[in-house]
Amino acid sequence: MLTDCPGQEIRYANAQHAEVFGAPAAYGGIGQAYPQLAAAGLQQAVTEAYRTGRATVLNEVRVQSLRPDAQRGQQVFSFTCSPLRTARTGQVSGVLTVGMDVTAQSRTEEELGTLAALLVDRLQQSGAPVARPAGRPGSGETGIVLPA
Repeated sequence: MLTDCPGQEIRYANAQHAEVFGAPAAYGGIGQAYPQLAAAGLQQAVTEAYRTGRATVLNEVRVQSLRPDAQRGQQVFSFTCSPLRTARTGQVSGVLTVGMDVTAQSRTEEELGTLAALLVDRLQQSGAPVARPAGRPGSGETGIVLPA
């Protein structure tokens, strides 16, 4: 998706973007065209990229897809917002936003976390001394420290 800034009017969204999130109204803003993305922080990420002139990333955005395929109902995306500069002045004139579908990765991390918790539970039930799972809480990182 390509937006002009500072008003964040959408100038272009490719067919895949339109299929997943819906086709935006010509020259409409992000909040108007994609309320669920705006509510998840995309509008702020685009603003930050424009204001600072540096790329911003918005991870783990859960959205309800417009695709008719029932299995793809809720999807997880990561967005990178990159400022675009004019050739003559180097001034930031817009932001290019690329969304990556990370649904499979997110589901795999959730499943690994569930399996790690199940393994710890089973080991504790067997009486084996087990340390708590490693990883940062909420990071999706899992690991189990087993006794030596």
